[in-house]
Amino acid sequence: MQDTSIISSLVELTKQRDQLSIRAKLLSTLMSATDAAWIVFCRLLDDRTVEVLDRVPSPSPGKSSKHYPVDLFARVDVFVKCSHLRRPIWVTDLEPYQAIIFTINDGATNDDFIVLFNPDLDGRDERTAASILDLYENFVALVIENTQDALTGLLNRGAFDRDLELAAMSVSHGKRRCDAEDGCGYLAMLDIDHFKRINDRYGHLYGDEVLLLFATLFRDSFRRADKLYRYGGEEFAVIIDHAAERDVVDLLQRFRQSVSEFTFPQVGNVTVSIGAAPITGNSLPSNIVDRADNALYRAKENGRDQVQLFHTDADGHDRQLPRRDVELF
Repeated sequence: MQDTSIISSLVELTKQRDQLSIRAKLLSTLMSATDAAWIVFCRLLDDRTVEVLDRVPSPSPGKSSKHYPVDLFARVDVFVKCSHLRRPIWVTDLEPYQAIIFTINDGATNDDFIVLFNPDLDGRDERTAASILDLYENFVALVIENTQDALTGLLNRGAFDRDLELAAMSVSHGKRRCDAEDGCGYLAMLDIDHFKRINDRYGHLYGDEVLLLFATLFRDSFRRADKLYRYGGEEFAVIIDHAAERDVVDLLQRFRQSVSEFTFPQVGNVTVSIGAAPITGNSLPSNIVDRADNALYRAKENGRDQVQLFHTDADGHDRQLPRRDVELF
């Protein structure tokens, strides 16, 4: 591929602003710039499992077979070694393929890797891929910096607006389902109760410490697939990946309880009110936010330190439900 075409691919990569789109452009750029037959993006989970997250075959006729050597991803020790060494590792016993494994730093809590497969990879492919991955890491670091809240390190409001729109579009375009059998994505809005009193009584320094510790509890309580945001001030949000309603309730209730049981230095006990709504494909992101906000408002009005869920029917229309231990309306 000509250098100008590679540069054009890199330009397209740097136009992206969310990490999934950046990753997709990275894989296509690597495929164009190297002699790889397959490129795989994968993640090492707790030094025990390698999870394949994305894969791209070569578009050239005859260059790639229908399958890549999946056996490599059972060899967890190879990926652990690559993670520890922080340099590319060659695997040459994958007949008819050989592979180059690169570890990449893209802001994930787990180790991520790019794997190039082909019988004819050489040092030039390694050097080219390494240079592209260096650029990718630098660009992702800038994107993360621009999408993180400066105080808590959580995702910020700009990232929230973009991610919620993408989540709603995934449902409306049929990429994700939202029904009683398979569950839904959910948006939950969270507000620290009486936070103004904390600032007024103890000062903003202790108020900031409450926000930092709250953010730590927030991270520790949710799943890796869930996205956590500081929405503004003492208000936070989480986009919960696909889950059944009862699991969403359990998740939110466990977090609410972990906050209420935690002793914040100087301040003591703090509580949080939570409102949640399903992410449906026939609703605008602003409507989804309004529903979660309405649920949060009801939680505040009914005494705080509780979870409320907002419900819609199969057509996306709001509906009233009777009260339970977790308020539904």
